[in-house]
Amino acid sequence: MNFKINAFKAAVADGKYPLLPLLVMVMSAMSPGQEAPASVAATPTVDNSQTAVSTAGASPLLISMNKEFNSRKLPDGSDAFICTGGFTASRRAINDIPGMDFQATNAVVFYSQQGLMQSISGNETQLDSPLGIYLEGDVRVAVDRVITQKNKPLLDTVFTADKIYYDFRTGQLFILDGVLKFDMGKEELPIYIRAKDIRYMDKGTIQARNLKLSNDSFYQPHLWLGAQKLEIEQDTPPNEYGQKIPNITIEDLTLNASGIGSLFWLPKVSGSLQSSPTPLKRLSSGLDSEFGFSIESEWDLPFILGIKQPTGTRTSLLIDEYTKRGPGAGIESEYKNEDSFGNFTGYMLHDDGEDQLGKLPSRDNVPPDDVFRGRIKWQHRQYLPYNWEATLQYNYISDQNFLESWYEREFDRESDSETSIYLKQQDKNLAFDLLYGFNVNDFEYNYLNEPKAGLYLAGQDIGEILVYQHDGYIARYQEYADKRLSPGFGPAEEPSNFYQIINPDRTSFGVSRHELTLPLNLGAFNFVPTVIATGVLSDYEGTNGFDYKSGEKDSFGQIAYGFRSSLQFWKLDRSVKSDAFNLDGLRHIVRPELSIFQTETTMDDFQTQDIYHFNLNQRWQTHRGPEGNKRQVDVWTLNTGITHVTNEVENSDLPGRYIYSRPEYQYSFEPYANYDLYNLGLTSRRQLNQSMHDFINADWSWSISDTVDYAGGVNHNLTDSELSSLDNSLSFAHESLVRYYIGHRYLANGDPLYDKAAQYVTAGASYQLNPKYTVAISTQYDLENNANAYSQFVILRRLPGWTTAFSCGWDATRDSASFQISVWPDNYEKAAIGNRRFTRMAP
Repeated sequence: MNFKINAFKAAVADGKYPLLPLLVMVMSAMSPGQEAPASVAATPTVDNSQTAVSTAGASPLLISMNKEFNSRKLPDGSDAFICTGGFTASRRAINDIPGMDFQATNAVVFYSQQGLMQSISGNETQLDSPLGIYLEGDVRVAVDRVITQKNKPLLDTVFTADKIYYDFRTGQLFILDGVLKFDMGKEELPIYIRAKDIRYMDKGTIQARNLKLSNDSFYQPHLWLGAQKLEIEQDTPPNEYGQKIPNITIEDLTLNASGIGSLFWLPKVSGSLQSSPTPLKRLSSGLDSEFGFSIESEWDLPFILGIKQPTGTRTSLLIDEYTKRGPGAGIESEYKNEDSFGNFTGYMLHDDGEDQLGKLPSRDNVPPDDVFRGRIKWQHRQYLPYNWEATLQYNYISDQNFLESWYEREFDRESDSETSIYLKQQDKNLAFDLLYGFNVNDFEYNYLNEPKAGLYLAGQDIGEILVYQHDGYIARYQEYADKRLSPGFGPAEEPSNFYQIINPDRTSFGVSRHELTLPLNLGAFNFVPTVIATGVLSDYEGTNGFDYKSGEKDSFGQIAYGFRSSLQFWKLDRSVKSDAFNLDGLRHIVRPELSIFQTETTMDDFQTQDIYHFNLNQRWQTHRGPEGNKRQVDVWTLNTGITHVTNEVENSDLPGRYIYSRPEYQYSFEPYANYDLYNLGLTSRRQLNQSMHDFINADWSWSISDTVDYAGGVNHNLTDSELSSLDNSLSFAHESLVRYYIGHRYLANGDPLYDKAAQYVTAGASYQLNPKYTVAISTQYDLENNANAYSQFVILRRLPGWTTAFSCGWDATRDSASFQISVWPDNYEKAAIGNRRFTRMAP
């Protein structure tokens, strides 16, 4: 037989592989068709036999052969066992020696010939340790890294090549022109390393030279890292959870794209394989009429700096460029350990452009106060002894429009940018908290607690008859607005001096609410008489908002008394069968609820609201699914309610609502204006209590099938005889192939700027063309203004381990068009369709 060994000649010449000269001698002595010398007795043909060979300190090596094999005595006295036509061998893990599996077309095993003959004849089962093994032809070697036990997965390091040599004496594996597959666990993609020279060293250290590294199993990856040298160290000290996280070091690192070439170069990087082994976490680019051509990138900062990242920490470096605005850079970090967690964001850019905030002409083409803009945001939660916890927040913003312009989603959906210290101590059902706010951004409207202390007790049993609960706080408030101008407070385009409207004086306010209930259960009927006493303290002397000093009283009290009641009954009809409505039996569950509360107050010239509320909740249930695996589902739900209040407020634009746990009139000190209203930066009156007028409401749903659902809701103002809100939506999902959604929403006070309603139709759909391509489209249409509000079209292209997205959109509010290209790795939770600022489809 003929083994090709040219690829190993260079390695043999410099002495890297100590047993290869012996291998060369064996191979050179055997040409095609040549028999073994007479001095070496040929062994008989053996099919599917197993031979046990032991390694010093390791478990036996089990060998399986499919065709003839023979052996040869080498000049140095050792023996070579030669197998052709199929060879497999395995050794289970023992102590610190990992388990290994070998597979190849041809093999040469160096060992004691006498031991082999004795093993075949059955005289012995344990032999001298083999010296080495050479494999050729479709070679595969798998090394166990984690032994399966107690829910720990079995991780493999798999080597494939045409030629591989393993030295049993030193525990080293040598591969030329091979591929290493490094398993990262069940939830992560494996790493593929293609290199000219790969070595698996003692204690699991892996070294490679002239390599390509990617998550792509293709021979030519679409996106890969190139390097001159790589080292993976697996025998690391255990972390606090007892885990050994491998470390990786790469020299002369380049990022490469198919058809493009190298994108960047770094001299040396190192980090932990607990996270992504590539420094690039996300790369997106786009074209936008406001920002120009943009490139946004996110990098693994510890990896780039060549330092080890602490367990539970993820830190990213952000590097961006916008041709119409300027460059930007920042750091994002998340961390978590046993007694704390938090996140940090720091970002700065050189902005030469103008903000397009939309909605009003005065909010278009707004130049920033300074070309250097940015933010610092830090949130931290610390768990302390004795059930205490502390939450710290710091939010610095360079100017009043930065967040809305550059972090629009956060500005629209998250709470105000607050800097505060919050302490909380909770023991079972008793809790105490303390909040103190700081005015960091003078240009912002701020409503701060300086400080606020609360005491809460929930569900305290009294004599196994009564239930008592308390919640209340006392606070010192102050409003800040500096010299901010707020357009739209008067006429739509007339800026108002906001700082002249608010009350800049510190205000004390306290409320203490005590609730005592007597739960009574009469079978399916629940009846809960309730008494609620509330005390209020205030020294507010302004003219805006509610003036609690009416009647020249700084404090007053309120008492509410009434009951909550409910009853549940149901009826089952097994005879209901319908293929059209997908029904197999029908159960109708009815739950009526009635609440009546009357209130009295000591405040002069103030009429409280008595509240009468009735709600009827209904559900229809059936069974769906194949025979033998039926499941219960809610086919229809219909919840209807009507609320009547005394002393109702007319011309109330906000939808009425009833809160079951807070049925009486509520008191709290609220500022006169709320800066963040529908991302317009306008002022507005806040609703102080849940029910200010008579109204009826309903919500419903219909599970048409396992893939189609319909839902909606309505709220009608009976006092003004006007519709307050209306919602309807239809969704369809067919596994992962087709999904679509269409929804309609009407809100009477949806556009307070122009004092008119808002009404939108929103639709979206996605379709998987094939396993590689998915298309998606979403749009929103403004029915009141008869204009498109926003549209986006996306094409997803899935690559092995990566996904790319091509999206284009139109934002009518900002009067801007955009086109983006995004690339992100699979199984990375922070990745999203589109870039950080414009995406509307990201979760």
